[in-house]
Amino acid sequence: LPRPEGHAHVRMNYRFAHAAGKIDFVAHPLVFRLDDFVVREEELERPLLQLAALEVTGASFDLARRELHLPSVALRRGGLSAELGQDGLLDWQRLYLPVANKDAAASAAAPANVEGEGGGGAAREQAGPWRLKVDAFSLAELALYYRDQSHGPPFSLEIEESGLTLAAEAEVGAGPPV
Repeated sequence: LPRPEGHAHVRMNYRFAHAAGKIDFVAHPLVFRLDDFVVREEELERPLLQLAALEVTGASFDLARRELHLPSVALRRGGLSAELGQDGLLDWQRLYLPVANKDAAASAAAPANVEGEGGGGAAREQAGPWRLKVDAFSLAELALYYRDQSHGPPFSLEIEESGLTLAAEAEVGAGPPV
């Protein structure tokens, strides 16, 4: 995977403290912008992802409360490409997973036993869930390309321009560890 191209800009006010064995980190307001971002595979002509701009504004992150709030996330102008190969894997998966060594990939995905390390499982269970809230996510002028070679003759879908607006909330880790 060649190094992704683009320019990142981050601006934030933050508070950091470490006392009584606890870390307090809060960032607000947080502004993040990524311009002219491109991710490509070396052999492919079409980029996997190309964005003129990705912008997050007014965000806040609170480590102690385990919250990330994104009032506005906007992706503008570009393209997203995905191809499903004959082996059933997406080209995006091939960027990061060692296909030749499935045992190594499975062991890397398995949760590690961290009991007794840095507070262990009991501290992790009492910490509560992580919360994510996105007030407005907008995607505008994004071309989509999909090709499926996994079943019979190849199937392709190409959308020249798409848009999407949504809001979302998620909570992760509310239940007991699996």
